Amino acid sequence: MIFIINKEVNSTKFMKSDEYIQYIQWRIDKFFNATKDVLAHNPDRLSDDELKALSAVLFHHLNVFFKNDNIDKIDISRPYTIPESRQRELFVDFLDWYEIVPTSSNILYRFVKKMYPIEQFPRILSVGDGITSHLGRKLATEGYRVISIDPRAREEFSINETNTGGSLKVRRGLFSRFSSDLLNEADLVVGAKVPMLAPDLIKLPVPTVFNISINPEIHGIYFNGIKITSYEQLKKLIMGSPGIKTIQANHRHIPPGFSDDSMNLIFVQDGQRKRGEHPFPEEK
Repeated sequence: MIFIINKEVNSTKFMKSDEYIQYIQWRIDKFFNATKDVLAHNPDRLSDDELKALSAVLFHHLNVFFKNDNIDKIDISRPYTIPESRQRELFVDFLDWYEIVPTSSNILYRFVKKMYPIEQFPRILSVGDGITSHLGRKLATEGYRVISIDPRAREEFSINETNTGGSLKVRRGLFSRFSSDLLNEADLVVGAKVPMLAPDLIKLPVPTVFNISINPEIHGIYFNGIKITSYEQLKKLIMGSPGIKTIQANHRHIPPGFSDDSMNLIFVQDGQRKRGEHPFPEEK
């Protein structure tokens, strides 16, 4: 599916609506260019119907953005094979990959890139990285050697080597703190929006950074035997755990007034071991 889009964008044009739409309008040039790129390159390797469903959302927004311009509008219908819930997921993935709005993944990506230099942390284990391994793929392009693991992961996103010398190995499966084979290959563990993994991540013997979602209770999580019923409850339990530090991320793409604590708050633990040492000596 190919669309040809040619229009100069004025990024200072605003619509008076809710904060989210105002922010998208402020970033309209990025949104517009990202739309061209996703239709030309399909970075998440979507099926034809998935790409058409995503296109329907994107052109809906573009039609709104340019509603006062004297240009032809493009209307695309969502294929019946793609449910609305999947269409929403595709749109969120689009916003995340192109960093059009702050997301748990791209906030953590920028934090790791700034605070954990490749020279000291060349090998990264990215846990709970989703179907398309966005976090792992971006870190690999920066030069890190990344292993990405998720029960739904698509192994086709593995990258032997990037132009920067990084690589990505995608594994489909579950992660726990007893995944010794994975931890032995990591200088740093990262996890974006992974509340269900928090009980394991706070105990790792490897430096670890992660954030959680705003509604962790939907995952049926227990933390040290306590049933989780809210984000605030889980946040306090993590913050009260030994060796955990919290950092409020400053993301350059966060608009004024945007204050989603679940994305901006990053949990850090500096578990250390000597290189080559078994991750869990008590299990040797």
